[in-house]
Amino acid sequence: MRKGILAAAAAVACVLWLSSCSDNRFRRLDAILGQEEDIDACVRRRTDSLTLLFNAAGPDSLRFRFAEQLYDEWRHLNLDSCNRYTDEMLRYAGSDSSRILSSRAALVRTLTRRGDLSGAVEVFKALEIPSNASERDIDTYFYIATRLVSQLNRTTIDSLLSMKALADDYLSRSGPTYKALLFKVKELRYYGNPDEALDVVKSIPVDEIEDVHYRSTYYMSICSIYIEKDDPVSAMDWCVKSAECDLGSGMKDYFSLYLLARLLFKEGDTERAVRYMNRAVRDALIYNYPLGMQRSVSALNYMNAAIFDLHRKQRIFLWLGILLVSLFLLILLFINSRMLRRVRRVNNMYRQSQSELRSVSLIKDHMLGEYMGLASNYIYEVDERRSAYRKMLKEEGPEALARVFREPSFADSEFPRYCDNFDKIFLEIFPDFIEKLNVLMPEGAKFEKTPEGGLTSQLRILALIRLGICDSSRISVILHISKGTVYTYRSVMRQSALVPETFEDDVQGIGIL
Repeated sequence: MRKGILAAAAAVACVLWLSSCSDNRFRRLDAILGQEEDIDACVRRRTDSLTLLFNAAGPDSLRFRFAEQLYDEWRHLNLDSCNRYTDEMLRYAGSDSSRILSSRAALVRTLTRRGDLSGAVEVFKALEIPSNASERDIDTYFYIATRLVSQLNRTTIDSLLSMKALADDYLSRSGPTYKALLFKVKELRYYGNPDEALDVVKSIPVDEIEDVHYRSTYYMSICSIYIEKDDPVSAMDWCVKSAECDLGSGMKDYFSLYLLARLLFKEGDTERAVRYMNRAVRDALIYNYPLGMQRSVSALNYMNAAIFDLHRKQRIFLWLGILLVSLFLLILLFINSRMLRRVRRVNNMYRQSQSELRSVSLIKDHMLGEYMGLASNYIYEVDERRSAYRKMLKEEGPEALARVFREPSFADSEFPRYCDNFDKIFLEIFPDFIEKLNVLMPEGAKFEKTPEGGLTSQLRILALIRLGICDSSRISVILHISKGTVYTYRSVMRQSALVPETFEDDVQGIGIL
């Protein structure tokens, strides 16, 4: 008996020690998150000082220098200000080849952040490294090549440039500097050589990297390699270091905290993951650029995945309750109640995240509000079903419960309600959508609602296109119809329109002032 008690005590101590180690990993990052106001104030003082110098500067060369410094500050803080000082750099670049390269490189980065990748590619193609290029000019050129590659698909990259040729050119021009070696690491990862990439990046002495953004890139490169090698534990350690650099410098357009939150979701640390994701979403809204909006949607998807995972665990616990003795059932109910509390906490964080996203636009605000209501109803429906199954098991026995599980799929019966909810929400946001859509169609091809006042399958496809979901594969999954049907509907509607060439663009413009 005494040995059993000692063993249990040792197990508890081990669990507490592991928990303490886990918290220690995030202690410095959590402290940085708590210093947000101080960090932002420091950044504001720096930008305000540079703004005064820029406004007081006389010669174009001096105004260009301060505009470039302001751009370097704002490019990680706010896209609108970044765009402004890009224009200022272009205005005062003059005929100096180094200034022209720097200003056009800034334009490539700005276009990339705005989501205008085709424009960024065109500007990049026209860039040339001056014959008398300085080390800074070389670093600038290859840095924007790295940023551009990060946003393009593989086909576009291969048609535009050769990663290996770029990496070799960079090393031949600048030597094995840490910036050139980090570019080489990206090239090795691009061609599927994570082990060699890891050797190269770990050969870089991190203490020599004074630029905090490059230090963050160093840590993120190692993190990405470990993810490719399917080692999430090591990946998380390096991702934490990258996030510390990003948040400590006041950046708003980082990726590290998003990635860290996703890794925490997979590890099961839901509360910390949601907290980090909320901060990341809020910073993306402050930065105000398309990639941040995409990450916001990604944040919601991961939160939804966390709730789904909790529901799955509840179903597993329910099955175990059916098979085990009453004592184990009581233990199960206790665990289940704790998990429900966790779900409520996650939902509260959901509501907080929804409140942060409200400023993006009226459409996103309304859609997220309805989504939260549906998610909450689904949680309580699951809870009610669980209670009903328990009651059925107690009063009617296992056979009655088995009959319930042989009934048709729950999803099949719920999908019509899902469509009705979508129609209701969409028509509340765009009450005159069908009338404005019919302006684009000739007589005999105009659309009408269903007898129940909802949307037809064709109208739902156009509604999703209006919301920015234009990929036929995604539309087919969302509407539960085949991809071929989506292609057919889109082709028929486009050919029937008054102006087929711009029909879907015109649909996306409905409701925009």
